[in-house]
Amino acid sequence: MPGQTLETFRWPREFMDRFQSRNGSIICRELIQCDLNKHEGLAMNREQRLTAKLCSKFVQDAGEIVEEIIETSVAPGSQGQEQDKNLGSSCSCGCNC
Repeated sequence: MPGQTLETFRWPREFMDRFQSRNGSIICRELIQCDLNKHEGLAMNREQRLTAKLCSKFVQDAGEIVEEIIETSVAPGSQGQEQDKNLGSSCSCGCNC
């Protein structure tokens, strides 16, 4: 069970690291260079259509990263494949007892 917990935290960390590497940040206001929590930021977004111009790329990047992580975690002979088999077991130790 502790190994499964570590694996659970590894994937989100890997996702965040890869996303930040591609885009320079994981924080929305840094990605679009505008704070949507402020009136000025909302106005700027409306005028420049920042979310319409930028967010689709970030969503596409996120999807590609998730796909890469899934592919590498279930590749034959990978550690992820063994973990995936254990996740479907009925016993917390992964032995299907």
